[in-house]
Amino acid sequence: MKRQMKRQIRLSKRQSGYTIVEMTLVAIGLAIIIGGIVGAGIGVINQSENTVAQTQLGNRIPQGVSAYWAAAKTLSGVTAAGLSDSTDTAWGDTWSVSATGARTVTIAYPLTSADDADVDGPKLVLFLTDMFTTSPVSAASYNATTDTLSVTYTL
Repeated sequence: MKRQMKRQIRLSKRQSGYTIVEMTLVAIGLAIIIGGIVGAGIGVINQSENTVAQTQLGNRIPQGVSAYWAAAKTLSGVTAAGLSDSTDTAWGDTWSVSATGARTVTIAYPLTSADDADVDGPKLVLFLTDMFTTSPVSAASYNATTDTLSVTYTL
């Protein structure tokens, strides 16, 4: 009887804890959960950058174009700093402006630092083309080779 008890105690000591299979399954489950959370967070960040770009290109810059026109009665000689308080894109690149006529300016809005410029560029073009009837945006296009959005504003 003593021998059998000692044997059971020895076996129970060896069997304490989790098996490698159980630990592996827990690690895989945690990796899947963490991956989903991180992926969702990246999607939210990218969407917020896109919203900032829409605000800049659809509201702030057009307001700057209109204000500059109201003050100078021409868009010749306009600068990016003259149109907006920030010349940084939503992704941290610097946008530029060129006057293509007395009533027309074109913005070069680089998306080179965007996570997926080939997705964000066409989305922004679609957003801006939907505004053609209600804003001074007269043209918008995306160049995938240079990752640059070109937006023309005409008054």
